[in-house]
Amino acid sequence: MFRELEEEIYRYLEENAVNRLNKMRKFLKTNYINVKPVMKLSDGEYAVIPWLSSNELYKLEYALVYLGYTVKNKDYYLIVKNVLSQKKLEKDIEELMGKEIQKEEISYPYGISIPNKYNEYIPQKLLEKEWIEDYLYG
Repeated sequence: MFRELEEEIYRYLEENAVNRLNKMRKFLKTNYINVKPVMKLSDGEYAVIPWLSSNELYKLEYALVYLGYTVKNKDYYLIVKNVLSQKKLEKDIEELMGKEIQKEEISYPYGISIPNKYNEYIPQKLLEKEWIEDYLYG
């Protein structure tokens, strides 16, 4: 799950990218993010760094919203607000990551649009269905 922390060398990366990757690896190891993917930012606000692909991160985000959390996706991690207990958040994330998240366990955002489509001519429900099937579960 934490493959990014390994010392694997990617030959296709330029020197600047290798330096940034090594800097991030060092930061992650010293801050134990590889052990605990939930970090407290302030009262009731946490950063979740689950080391998932984009689609899996979207699924986790929407599943947490379905469970009642307020979530902001920051491309590589999530900001979760209105958290009453860190232990409950960690438990919920562990449960969600330990299984395949089903379509019924997700709260989808309103206003989904699909690139290169005539979105304004397609009913919202059909756009949502295509987005779910092609982007999240495709």
